[in-house]
Amino acid sequence: MFSKIRTYYKNLSKKQLIFRLSLLIIPLLMFSGLIIYIFAIPGDIGLISWVNWVRKYVIYIIVLDILLFMLVGVDFLVASIGRTEIKRLPSRITVVFLILGLIISLGGFGYLGTVSLRRVGDKAPQLLLLGGVGINNVPNMAVTFYTQEKTTNTLYWGTTLALELIEKTETSSSKTHAFLLDTLEPNTTYYYKINDGNVYNFTTPIDTPNYLHFAVSSDLHFGADNANRTATYGILENIISHNYDVLFNLGDMVEYGLFDAQYKEAMEFMSPYVTSIPYRPMIGNHDTMFGGKTLWRDYFSPELIPNSPRDYFHININGIHVFVLDLEWGTESYTRAQRRWFESELNGVSNDDWVLIMNHAMYYSSGYFVDGESWWDNQAMISEFEDLFIEHDIDMVFSGHNHHMEILNNSGIVYNIIGAFGGHPDPDYTTKVVSQQGTGSIWYLSGQHGYLDVEINGSTAILTFRSPEYTMLQTFNVLE
Repeated sequence: MFSKIRTYYKNLSKKQLIFRLSLLIIPLLMFSGLIIYIFAIPGDIGLISWVNWVRKYVIYIIVLDILLFMLVGVDFLVASIGRTEIKRLPSRITVVFLILGLIISLGGFGYLGTVSLRRVGDKAPQLLLLGGVGINNVPNMAVTFYTQEKTTNTLYWGTTLALELIEKTETSSSKTHAFLLDTLEPNTTYYYKINDGNVYNFTTPIDTPNYLHFAVSSDLHFGADNANRTATYGILENIISHNYDVLFNLGDMVEYGLFDAQYKEAMEFMSPYVTSIPYRPMIGNHDTMFGGKTLWRDYFSPELIPNSPRDYFHININGIHVFVLDLEWGTESYTRAQRRWFESELNGVSNDDWVLIMNHAMYYSSGYFVDGESWWDNQAMISEFEDLFIEHDIDMVFSGHNHHMEILNNSGIVYNIIGAFGGHPDPDYTTKVVSQQGTGSIWYLSGQHGYLDVEINGSTAILTFRSPEYTMLQTFNVLE
């Protein structure tokens, strides 16, 4: 049946054969490779699953790829059964579509593959809280920053302005810089500077079992036109002035994670504050968009400790266990490695201890229908984690993702939504035609920026939702 085609290709010169086969194979492989690459980028599966217009465009690309294969197949089929001599394979119309597919795939690879590699200058320093515990039961920390060019730097530090402790100097030049602090003492103020720069200071948590006073919020969305930086400024000013032990940011630092300029804006804004308080940011779905996870890791989770997770952490402060998870849209980023690590770590924690879970995506939450999905109780997250949380007597869960404030109680576990760090607030779900109150909802507030003030002392935790002006919006007591 295909004898004419075999004869046709046998009669071509070597150069003609290579050219014709390249016209067929390269565009098809490149276009199929683009589809595989889109699904392989961290965070994109969630983006495709949750956002309707993104899903449509991906479907268009997949359909076009299938049509290219079908067009080539039809082209060859017609040639094999035709009564006239074959003039050209692939035909001219097929070549046009193949070249179109090649242009689209090259453009897609070029944009998605390089945009997250474009850096737009130095990144301001910050004091990051790490997983693990130092030799004095104070969590490990690191002073980190990024330089556009490779440099070698020195950290001077001490418990006085004399910076009398042994300086830390990098052994080789690099763009990503991290000075590990793993010999910290409790309830101690440390001063430090990088080279001849500004002197910063921070105080470690007091050494009191079952005590921790921290602030937590989420969804700053630097780079978004409708974000409220005045609110962010007010929140940070109050956090610093009221001497919290730790600041947790539950994700969505930026609007689009592939744009380095947004990370630069965020870090310059945050640096004056997060150089003065132990700080743990988490990965949000916006942070990882189209390759943004590369930037996020370089800036907020540089490689410091060999064989230590970079995207999820177990932080132990005074016997209070904080599990930071990589859950961006939902369970899409919950890898097998993360599941094994999390379950293993939980098995090593006593049910009598305070155990807190922090991540970006919500579990229980009120919300409404948007982008083709229901943004209330996330059934995939609930199915994956609720039984595990009950089994290990998890006390509290903190999430963002939805831009409102809410507290819910299910099976004795307190779920907190605090997506109010400056991103544009979601409208009240009750004003939407398709909406639902979150299961177990106790208190809900929309249209308000702010943060959650949490003070754990012994067997009691006081949760206070606060505005950027430090006004108390609501308060609750939780018993361990």
